[in-house]
Amino acid sequence: MTTVTYGQGSFGPAAFNRAYGWPTEIYALYNGIGTMIVGPGSLVLTSWLIMRMQAKGMSDAPYQVSMWAFILMVVLCTLPFLVNMPVATLALNILSTIPLSMLTAGAMLALLAITPSSVRGQVVALYYVAINITGLFLGPTTVGWLSTNLFGEANLRWAIAILPVIFGVIPLILLPAIGRAYRLRLAALEPAST
Repeated sequence: MTTVTYGQGSFGPAAFNRAYGWPTEIYALYNGIGTMIVGPGSLVLTSWLIMRMQAKGMSDAPYQVSMWAFILMVVLCTLPFLVNMPVATLALNILSTIPLSMLTAGAMLALLAITPSSVRGQVVALYYVAINITGLFLGPTTVGWLSTNLFGEANLRWAIAILPVIFGVIPLILLPAIGRAYRLRLAALEPAST
């Protein structure tokens, strides 16, 4: 999630400028307004959805929401820069905020559900350090390398489009195994928490 967010966020303005001739300030204005509307709404939606699922007895609701948000993220973060129409690209880019926001909230709740209360603070801190260092290092670096060495500077949008696929394939393949391990850990902790 953070790799895609930092990679696409770092190069989004340059991609719009190179592909469509949009000045950075125009892209930033429209993208910023759209993100400010969609982002918080997505967080509220995530919270509501998880609470509703948990009320129906789904103890792994945060994981389920995160899993589906991850799948949606790979698709919605790839599509915008494959479309060769600036307004459609911008709209899809803003919509890709939905799964990114859902992952931001859902993944943390999923992690907290399987972490013993005595180490939650340390685990949360380690989680944020790991995802931010990884995202900051791999996201922009990968997009820049792909643009320079594979697609060419004029085709920056292709480098941005492939980023979610590159970093999403292995987690997508591992989702069933991760889900099984998650549910086992959750089941092991449930008697201790009641």
